[in-house]
Amino acid sequence: MSANRVEAPRATAQSRPSARVSASVRPGQRNAHQKAATVFGGATDRFSTAQKQAGIAAALAVVVVAAIAMRGSGQRDPEARALAAIADTTGTSYEAARGSLDELTLPDSSRARLGAGASLGTNADFGTGARALRIAGPVELRLLSDSSKLAAIQVGEHRFLTAGAVAAFSLSAGGQIAVQVDSGALVLVRDSSRVRLVAGSIVRVDTGTPASLSRDERNQAFGWRKGRLQLAAQPLSAIAASTKLWYDMDVQFPTGRAATDTASLDVPLAERDSLVAGLERAMRATASVSGNRIVLQASAGAVSSRRSRRAMPTPPALSLPPLPPLN
Repeated sequence: MSANRVEAPRATAQSRPSARVSASVRPGQRNAHQKAATVFGGATDRFSTAQKQAGIAAALAVVVVAAIAMRGSGQRDPEARALAAIADTTGTSYEAARGSLDELTLPDSSRARLGAGASLGTNADFGTGARALRIAGPVELRLLSDSSKLAAIQVGEHRFLTAGAVAAFSLSAGGQIAVQVDSGALVLVRDSSRVRLVAGSIVRVDTGTPASLSRDERNQAFGWRKGRLQLAAQPLSAIAASTKLWYDMDVQFPTGRAATDTASLDVPLAERDSLVAGLERAMRATASVSGNRIVLQASAGAVSSRRSRRAMPTPPALSLPPLPPLN
């Protein structure tokens, strides 16, 4: 596989013009006020003072109410901004080719690793405003912690929020999402609930409660993070798809083997020789390589073994002599 490092362009903040409003008193207004004070013998001045005090009290009440409202909604604003930013598709997009593993720096200096065939997209002001990511395929994120700029992550139909975390996602061709949280925490956002995934979580996410993965499922979803392709008892069709994705190699299995037959494979994501050797062991076959194509042929020992098992006659039923009668 090839590893690439990509530096993302940094977003720049756009200045917005500020509006300043000032109020002025027309000359005629002050004259009218003075005339009224003369007519009512100073009553206007006393009324004006009381009015000012009432106005100050009302203004203070408004400020207190506004402060309480802002304090109550302050925690929701970063979340709402981050989730809304998912719809912004005008940011930077990245795609990893088959057979590659790419590393890149996001506009806020966070890091990401894209496995073979993965994609990642950001919103336009990711570096200066809300943070939103849309990802597919095997992706590892190392998001810097910033509680004022929550990061929203869209994976398939599911959305997550975090203030900062190290986590990986795997989206299979069948739409199954696996999530691994190394540090920090993720919050799975649903219409009527929130599910918190803490450090150490390795789960499958669907419409129900996130469920823990078995060891084989963990290896299959996240073995690439350790530099390995790990498949346990998988159909040959799935093995062929994985070798195409991670090595950009087509595989032709031995004649007579069905796509639904199963096999296991555990090989490093390195040179193609390791894949060829692993396939030979898994299929008990010999391989020939031409360009991007691996052709497997059953070895003589494997063929004779299968034939002998098919040709082996059924052993006759045991026939025992009757027991002598008891005296």
